Amino acid sequence: MLAAILDSLPIALGLILATLPNVAVPLILAARPGAQAVLGFLIGWGLGYLALGGGVIAFADLTAREPAAPAAWVVWARLLLGLALLLFGWLKWRNRPLPGMEAEMPGWMASVETINAPLAVVMGFLMVVLNPKNAVLIISGALSIAAASSAPAEQAAALLVFTAIASLAMAAPLVLRLTLGPAATDALIRLKAAFARHSRVIMSVVLLGLGLFVIGSALADLLF
Repeated sequence: MLAAILDSLPIALGLILATLPNVAVPLILAARPGAQAVLGFLIGWGLGYLALGGGVIAFADLTAREPAAPAAWVVWARLLLGLALLLFGWLKWRNRPLPGMEAEMPGWMASVETINAPLAVVMGFLMVVLNPKNAVLIISGALSIAAASSAPAEQAAALLVFTAIASLAMAAPLVLRLTLGPAATDALIRLKAAFARHSRVIMSVVLLGLGLFVIGSALADLLF
């Protein structure tokens, strides 16, 4: 299990930074009265990780020719995912706001202000499984777990650890809300503005680094 956790840990840590733009959603929800909506969002977010990552790991196990060895396609899939991460990173860098330009939140963010708890669960789940960048990173982490361990119990435990670490940034607004109370509102608003200004640059650097890591680890498995 430790090997599976360690192999997927860099991707989980990268996801903390890569998902910073998505933190705008729990930031908005945490700034509202009551914690039901932000809790619902985090539940949906975690379920998205477990559903997507668990499905990938199960498929990798079912297609493995030997119980103790991952399927050959897992290595090649990780190479392709690493290239996809490099592409995402380059696109984010190319589309970053130039000096003097003001970064704006997407228009759909306005709807988050009034969303209820059940819809927040659905939103959290869909933001994981339907966002190409998030999905590629989670699939990369799941394949790392599948390549490092063939024991279902170890894979499940590693996926839970992966999900918990990768979701730390998303849970931070709720932690601030619970620890600081009403005083957290101003801090949450300032954080939201900071993420809007710098998210593309942060994401581009993180995605490029993760892409190189995924490609390097896949090549190591392929050659050695």
